Amino acid sequence: GMPGAAANRRQAFIPGLIASRLLRSPYYRGPVLATEEGFVIKVESATTARVKTNKKSACKGCASRNSCNAMGNEMEVEALNPAGAQVGDRILLRIETASLLKATFLLYLFPIICMLLGAVIGQRTASLLKWDVSALSALLGFLFFFLSIAFVKFKGNRMAAQSAYRPKIVKILRPLKPEPDTLAQTAGAGEVSA
Repeated sequence: GMPGAAANRRQAFIPGLIASRLLRSPYYRGPVLATEEGFVIKVESATTARVKTNKKSACKGCASRNSCNAMGNEMEVEALNPAGAQVGDRILLRIETASLLKATFLLYLFPIICMLLGAVIGQRTASLLKWDVSALSALLGFLFFFLSIAFVKFKGNRMAAQSAYRPKIVKILRPLKPEPDTLAQTAGAGEVSA
């Protein structure tokens, strides 16, 4: 072979090798959809904390938007706290892509697929049984749709209990430097007047 071709193969091999090692790493958790900075406002248990972040336009498409308590430009969300953040800590919050895509599929596409499947089964069955094709297609389509909604509700409750489907505090960030007025108020707050 040509020396240039061997060099090109080596150059292509090295990034592939690095990527394969990264993907097998115990620290690799899949692609990250979003990271947000926020502040811990309440530690709810040893494993969860309530976090306040600034609301962004990405919130409109977020699957967790209904579990958030959005208030104006800020929102609150319950997050897993493996970093051990305490009240007042500035943190980095992460939501994983794979989990969000799976939840989105289950919530939006699965019921539609079930409804279409029910309609097709109704159409085929009606032809065999000599029944009204439209009526049986509609009946089985809606039946499959409502059964899928019940399944999504059941599965959604189970998924919500899993850590892969919840935002996580992944890092405690360096606190912002407080302004001098804040320092004076903090110092004066601990004093007791006689």
